[in-house]
Formats: sequence, C-alpha cells, structure tokens
Amino acid sequence: MKRIILTLILLFPIFNFSQELKKSDVLGEWKFKEMILISETGRDSIKKQLRLMVEFEDKDFELLMRPSDMKFTENEFYVKSEKSEFKLSSDYWKVNENNGIVIHDPVPEDMFDYFIKYTFNVIEKLDNGKYYYQNPGQIKLTEFDKSKIVYRDIGYEYIFERN
Repeated sequence: MKRIILTLILLFPIFNFSQELKKSDVLGEWKFKEMILISETGRDSIKKQLRLMVEFEDKDFELLMRPSDMKFTENEFYVKSEKSEFKLSSDYWKVNENNGIVIHDPVPEDMFDYFIKYTFNVIEKLDNGKYYYQNPGQIKLTEFDKSKIVYRDIGYEYIFERN
C-alpha cells in the first residue's frame, strides 16, 4: 500500500503537466521571477554569439539574458519595455502539441515588398492572412500550473509567476 501511495505521489506532477496545454491556460500577465544557470557550456556559447553582435562586460551578461515580463491575450503577445509598459511583440501566437508556445514574428509593413520581391522562404502567409518570418520564437515549457511557468533555454531556466 505504501508503495502504491509513493508511486502516485511521484507520478502526480508528471501527470499534472502531461495534460494538454490550452491557449486559455496562459492568458494573462506573467512576471519574471528567477533565472537559474543550468549549463556553463550553454552560457559560454550564448556569450560568444552575443559578442559578435554587441560589446558588453561580463558582469552585464545576466542583465542582457534576463527576460521581460510577458502578457498573453487571445491573439497578441506583449513584452514589458524599459518604461514599465507592455509593448506588442506579436499579433499571432499559438500553443503547439508539445506544450510549447509558438510566437510568430510579424514582417514589418515597410519590409514586406522587399521580402516578396527579393527573398525566398524567409516569410510565410499564415491562416490569419498576414505574413510572418518562417522561424517563429518558441517557448518550450518544462513546468506549468495556474500560477507558474518554467521554461529552459540554452544555459538557463526561466521562472515566471502569474501577475
């Protein structure tokens, strides 16, 4: 009997997250809470890639990697700006079958003609009739409940709480 109870206790968190994530589960504001280093190798890889684009001091690296607060509405995805206001990041996001969130980056209107005329397989028209870059952003959740989201990226684990 003890073995059955122990097994159920250990499997409950897995079962709890194994349920299919729905779009309505993530609607609302999510405040960044904590960033945990999980891989020095991943951290060093990100640093090398970032150094190619921008110069920074090592002590500022965690500030560069720190994610913004997020807000999900039925169709839009917002991130918090430095001015403490939410700014529209995408007008199309969805939940995929792997309990992940796919955020499509819209093609700026002033660049649309360029991409149509001079590129191939860079942008695509989605089912909402608008054009987006073909490689959307992905947030693969490793843990989720009504008050907390956890996801991993190269080198770090990010924890958000519902606001």
